Amino acid sequence: MLDLATEPLAELSAIEAQRDFELFFNLIPDLACIVSTDGYFKKINAAWETTLGYTRDEVLRTPMLDLIHPDDLESTLDEIARQNREYRTKHFVNRYRHKNGSYRIFDWRTTFSRNDSTRFGIAKDITEQRLWEESLRESEERFRIMADSCPTIIWVTDAAGTNRLANRTYREFFGTNFEQADRSEWSLLIHPDDRADYLRKFLRAVEEQTPFRAEARMRRSDGEWRWIASHAEPRLSVNGDFLGHVGISPDITDRKQSEEALRKAKAVAEAANRSKSEFLANMSHEIRTPMNGVIGLTDLALDTELTREQRGYLEGVKTSASSLLRILNDILDFSKIEAGKLEFEVIEFDLPEMVEAMLKVLGVRAAAKDLKLNFDLDALVPHRVMGDPGRLQQILINLTGNAIKFTEHGHVTVRVERLLATPEAVELHFRVEDTGIGIPANKQQHIFNAFSQADSSLTRTFGGTGLGLTISTQLVERMGGRIWLESEEGRGSTFHFTVRLGIATARIKEESHHEEKPRPTSGPHRRLLVVEDNPVNSLVARRLLEKQNHVVKTATNGQEALELLEQERFDCVLMDLQMPVLDGFETTAAIRNKERISGDHLPIIALTAHAIAGDLERCLAGGMDGYLTKPLSPSALTQVLASAVQTTK
Repeated sequence: MLDLATEPLAELSAIEAQRDFELFFNLIPDLACIVSTDGYFKKINAAWETTLGYTRDEVLRTPMLDLIHPDDLESTLDEIARQNREYRTKHFVNRYRHKNGSYRIFDWRTTFSRNDSTRFGIAKDITEQRLWEESLRESEERFRIMADSCPTIIWVTDAAGTNRLANRTYREFFGTNFEQADRSEWSLLIHPDDRADYLRKFLRAVEEQTPFRAEARMRRSDGEWRWIASHAEPRLSVNGDFLGHVGISPDITDRKQSEEALRKAKAVAEAANRSKSEFLANMSHEIRTPMNGVIGLTDLALDTELTREQRGYLEGVKTSASSLLRILNDILDFSKIEAGKLEFEVIEFDLPEMVEAMLKVLGVRAAAKDLKLNFDLDALVPHRVMGDPGRLQQILINLTGNAIKFTEHGHVTVRVERLLATPEAVELHFRVEDTGIGIPANKQQHIFNAFSQADSSLTRTFGGTGLGLTISTQLVERMGGRIWLESEEGRGSTFHFTVRLGIATARIKEESHHEEKPRPTSGPHRRLLVVEDNPVNSLVARRLLEKQNHVVKTATNGQEALELLEQERFDCVLMDLQMPVLDGFETTAAIRNKERISGDHLPIIALTAHAIAGDLERCLAGGMDGYLTKPLSPSALTQVLASAVQTTK
């Protein structure tokens, strides 16, 4: 029996369901449609108009197949036929024509209804996604082509550190395809000595998502170990997510071999320099030791009663010995310059006094040749300056000494003028003029070269090593200046040089220029111990000290000195450095060790024939209070002795 009461309710429910379906259908953001068996769209949602540009009526009156790209018709019909047979939801992709003539790419999900033979479908527009994917594939392909054409190893890893791309050079180098190789496999190709450090740095870069830098030896496909330098940067997504690393690993074996060769060459050069320094030190010692005896004994002999003939002979011996000593000093200075060990000091000194002292020393040589030796000082030149007076005097002695040597008649003049001045510094121009033999124009460019003279025959005529001008050039350059010459053969020469010196703080000189400076005295009567294994040098030192009214005892080695110090009291010890049994450093150390207990301090002055840079520092570091080089100068001996004894009081 028909229940008339429920019939209107069922009809109302169907209407509501249809209304809900319509509402849901039009809210779908993707393309939604119902296609009838005649191939026409029975129903479409609003997304069709916004996506393809057609109106609803244009779509409904157009056969579905007319909107599909011709190249996709066959595959679309195949999918429809398969769905008709299997009654299953199908997934496929095809292209639909936009109203403007272009095509959009749709990803379809369709279902076939057995009841009314209609097909329901939803299509997602994936055009931009496909274009992006295609662009990405093209970009990756371009990167792969570029990487494969690169002669350097290139690799790409994922976020876990696993290789995902390796270029052709990579594959050829290792002889395998590493695109799928995990970390445990390629790590075995690292040299055992380099593996731990390389992996530690790589794993840290992966964990911290930071750049990677490391060098290691890798085994090439032919078995040879080759050095590579890996450099990698993190690669990030558009959202900043870590995707892994992209890196290069160039073969740096040649560079490493060059570095090793340079290291070995440097080691050899340093060893050669050490040998050279040791040779120079020994040569200095071996020459200065007998020279000390020759000059010292000559000075002592000249202080005795002599005939005119005997005095002439001895003065000749002293002059020759002094010349030999100057040659030795030139060679040592040149060697120091080559080794970069030439030292400069910056102290305050009186410039005119320094030049006058230099001219006084050379005045005897000039007077012997009846030459006038002049000094012209510009009024603007400051008297008190800061610099190295010894090195500046060395330049002037070289240039002025040469001028005297190569001048037979006339004069030699030293001129000093101011070029530039500031409150802190001054640039001075020195000129050494002579009326000597001059220098030919074609020889002037070589005159400053080491071991050169204007004419090699002059070496035999005038003597000398040819090092003086080379040393002077180096000294001038180190003092911020330059050196040059003007000369005409047969009409003399003028050597010019400039230097930069500091301006000393202004002070008022109380003493008059006419007052004679007090000479250093030997000081009070002292008991001195000379420790020297060379009997001649021991005699010279003893006689020089006795002439200064000191009481002197001698020892031939350090052990004898220590025994004497146990028995007697001395005011100062003059200690030779090279001796048998105990040398000067060992003996000084033994004395200082005992003084740590007693609290006393015995002044010790080093006596050395080395005169090599660093000796003074070594002596002071070894506990000595002063330093004297051989041959001993009486004035220097007096000054150093007085300073050492006074300082320790």
